[in-house]
Amino acid sequence: MAAEPVIIVGGGPVGLATALELTRFGVRSVVVEQRETTSWHPKTRNVNTRTMEIARGWGRTVYERLRGIDSADDWKSPIRFLRSVVGEEVGRIDSAGFVGPGPEVSPALPIMSSQDLMEQIYFDAARASGLVDLRFGCRALRVLRGQRASDDGVAIEVTDLASGETRVLSGAALVAADGVDSTVRDALGIELEGDKGLHHFVNCYFRADVERWVGTRRGVLLFVANPNAAGVLQPLDGRGRWLCQIAVSAAEWSPEIFTRERCRQWIRGAVGVPDIDPEVLSVGRWQMNATVAATFVQGRVVLVGDAAHQFPPTGGLGVNTGIQGMHNAMWKLALLLDGRAGPGLLETYTTERQPVSRWTVAQSLQNHRHVQQIALASLAGVENSMSTGDVVTAARRYGNHLGVEFGCAYESTAVVPDGTALGATRLTGAARLARPRRRGPLDARPLRARVHGPDGRGRDLVARGGATCGRGARRSPGVLRHRLRRPRRSRWRVLRALRHRAERRRAGETRWLRRMAHRPWRRLRRSRPSRQSHTAETRRLTAQRSRSVAPILDLDASVGTPRRSITTPSPASAASKTAEKCWRACAAVYRRTMYIVRSWIGVDNDPPRVATMRVTARGGRGARRTRRRRGRSSPTCRSTP
Repeated sequence: MAAEPVIIVGGGPVGLATALELTRFGVRSVVVEQRETTSWHPKTRNVNTRTMEIARGWGRTVYERLRGIDSADDWKSPIRFLRSVVGEEVGRIDSAGFVGPGPEVSPALPIMSSQDLMEQIYFDAARASGLVDLRFGCRALRVLRGQRASDDGVAIEVTDLASGETRVLSGAALVAADGVDSTVRDALGIELEGDKGLHHFVNCYFRADVERWVGTRRGVLLFVANPNAAGVLQPLDGRGRWLCQIAVSAAEWSPEIFTRERCRQWIRGAVGVPDIDPEVLSVGRWQMNATVAATFVQGRVVLVGDAAHQFPPTGGLGVNTGIQGMHNAMWKLALLLDGRAGPGLLETYTTERQPVSRWTVAQSLQNHRHVQQIALASLAGVENSMSTGDVVTAARRYGNHLGVEFGCAYESTAVVPDGTALGATRLTGAARLARPRRRGPLDARPLRARVHGPDGRGRDLVARGGATCGRGARRSPGVLRHRLRRPRRSRWRVLRALRHRAERRRAGETRWLRRMAHRPWRRLRRSRPSRQSHTAETRRLTAQRSRSVAPILDLDASVGTPRRSITTPSPASAASKTAEKCWRACAAVYRRTMYIVRSWIGVDNDPPRVATMRVTARGGRGARRTRRRRGRSSPTCRSTP
């Protein structure tokens, strides 16, 4: 790999995810972020199934921590359209995509949480990797080198906001993940194509007991529309943390006009409870854009996330598309830095992901228009060409974006098509086609694949859950020819598994012996003879049982042969015969016990420490078993000198 690290401008979810993805290939990186800490304002909430597949490649810890902040399923579906939280419900959309497609499509599960928690998980994982240099509190000023195709490295000028010191950072490549107002993108002169400033929104993060008024009408999004409030309420954890999106005019898009007190009034109108007292934690502002950058790669600079494309928030596809596009670019960048691929492979990132971004922008914009139509139809006195029910039916894809997640297909010089046409899976959601231009079916176990690049050279890549290949991928005449094999298990892992299996088996035998130790006495109790057939010997055995006097077996450790030290009663009656059967059963149990004891204490290895063992088992329902250790004796044995 290159000696110099990759410089990542932007420490948001996509920027930190980029650093984690590069660690999979052993590439060092430096993250430059102007904020002092990770975000504590929860902007985005959804991490869809495809993104969670990618997160599985960052390690089990990251995946399990993300799963640990997930909300309950009844807060993931449906999307409800209400006049207010306590008012009439106008319509609903079942958003099964937020719950997940199931194990038949993917072993990963989506989550619904908040960006502040996600960023902290990414930050901790990047810091623990040892390959990421996190420099928060630093701002990138300008790009000095790397924007031309002939450049073999990059250089940027950064300033430390605390000290005011300015320095120059050099690296092997530059990844711009610095958001909507990207400094790197503007420095390169890359234009955005699409609509800008479609709407203006106020984003309010607050804490209130809204769940009390929601009751059983839970949902992932609660759109409200009434004369006092119009917007959406978003539950963050189902325990009092909420986020709301308030559409305002351009004239009101100011912190001086839309103050915290006005946010409280809006929340009261949205809930429909005048005396609710919300605690406003933070207020943000943003404007809706539907744009895609003209190119994603220029020289050794790569654009990812909002620096490359900006979506309407309806659908939760912004950060997910950014991480998925980053995943497409980073393995190509890693091969370029390693000298195993040329710049042409990295340029296919634009060719493959730009059409997907445009398609996702169109879907998110259509979702937004449907929401607007539902809001207009639900307001009294507003005429609309479609009824509320018709608009809800037309918006059925909102929250059901499996086709957007899994149905994208790539066409570039890095992929040779197999002659089949691109089907209609983009909108239907069918994503289980094993074709060279599509995502293949995944398996829960990591696989190893050999990928043949455009130059014909074979390269070994490890596919960990989020890769574009799986066990079901077919061999095709295209570029992506997979030769899959399971990873080897190291010898110490095999030995550890065998040792655990033996311990579980030994514990099971111990439990079986403890159960069997009481059964002969119970059998004798059930087979007690009649009063007429009692003999002196039977009465003696009964008294012996009541005093919990147990039979004794002696074991000579040097020989290992059990020796009977109690005489069996003579079979003079039915009770004596039953007692004899019980003693034989006890003897069989004790012989098995002695075998296990010898194997536990190792009498053959250390005979002087274990001379004569006297094993005592006491029966009776209320009897206690004596357990005492001397030397290396078993817990079920009593050692005598």
